[in-house]
Amino acid sequence: RSWSPMFLQVGRAIVPHMGLRAATELTRRVADGSSADLVLHLDHGPWDECLEAIQLGFTSIMYDGAHLPFEENIATTRRIVEIAHAYGVIVEAELGKIPDADEQVDWTAYYTDVDEAERFVRETGVDTLAISVGIVHGIPGDPQPLDIPRIEQIRDVTGVPLVLHGASGLSEDEVKAAIAAGVHKFNADTDLRLAFRRGIEQVFA
Repeated sequence: RSWSPMFLQVGRAIVPHMGLRAATELTRRVADGSSADLVLHLDHGPWDECLEAIQLGFTSIMYDGAHLPFEENIATTRRIVEIAHAYGVIVEAELGKIPDADEQVDWTAYYTDVDEAERFVRETGVDTLAISVGIVHGIPGDPQPLDIPRIEQIRDVTGVPLVLHGASGLSEDEVKAAIAAGVHKFNADTDLRLAFRRGIEQVFA
């Protein structure tokens, strides 16, 4: 399956420590023991890792070319899309920069540009697009309000499902507003880490 109510992600927090194959085997064991309807998704994968994920049977991958110049990002993303689609795998990409929760940033330099998003989706053929609209990695002490009008504008010019990385700490109202504006997928990592830590501490106690 390529679409589902839940994406079980393998990504940057685990791959550097154990490699993609071992991380995938661990994650599959969890998925096989669950009754939930799941998609196995690679998060923030570089080129070689995306190709390996396709070989390992992932049905969804995120190719991260955000560090590349815009034209090169388009070219490499388009090639990943061609390869992935040949195997029935959907592709997510990201435009804009998402800071860590403790960073002080000028948000005008971080937001996803609407015109760039339109061109990027049109020329690459990506299935979903992760965007920067005030979201951060982690849980900020003083959160930036989501730029809902920008989400709507990007939705209107791209026509693809949008993704928010760093959804931990969002209020229910913000989540509902983002969904109404065009967001289909929320990545939540920090909330899950904190719940995991609480469970470990309770057992140790």
